[in-house]
This record gives sequence, C-alpha cells and structure tokens, in this order.
Amino acid sequence: MVREGMKRLDIWLPYNHPIWDYLPGLRAKKAREWLDIAAMLETRLARLEEKIDAVLEHGAGNPPVQQAVEKETAIDPGLFLDL
Repeated sequence: MVREGMKRLDIWLPYNHPIWDYLPGLRAKKAREWLDIAAMLETRLARLEEKIDAVLEHGAGNPPVQQAVEKETAIDPGLFLDL
C-alpha cells in the first residue's frame, strides 16, 4: 500500500523488545510515537548541553568552596557560650 507523502521503515528488533508487548494493530503507532519522542528529546538534550556549556564558560555557578567554608565557620565563641 502506498501512502501519499509517506515512506516505510523496516527494522529488526530483539524478541524481548517492549514493542512486542503491544497488540499487532498498535505496534506501528506506538513505534512512531517512540521515534517522535526520541527525536524531540535528542533536540532538547542538545540545547541543554549548549546552555550548560555557556554557563560554565562564563564562570557562573557555585561560589568557590573556600568562601562557603569561611561563612559557615565564622562563629563568635563568646556569643555562642552566652546562649
């Protein structure tokens, strides 16, 4: 059967692939959904990686460890003992 504007894809999958859990009439639809989702996720993942790289290039992120430690250990012993 030829469908206008469509192409056919034949693939081999292992016997234990999750697609075989679906009934024969539903497998092609489910496989198309999975392919579409994978393509969308691949695009979004690439954009996230670009954004992460840009943030790391500009030095944004967590403060240096030494500054964080100084703030945590700045305790006035006299005030602490008066509590």
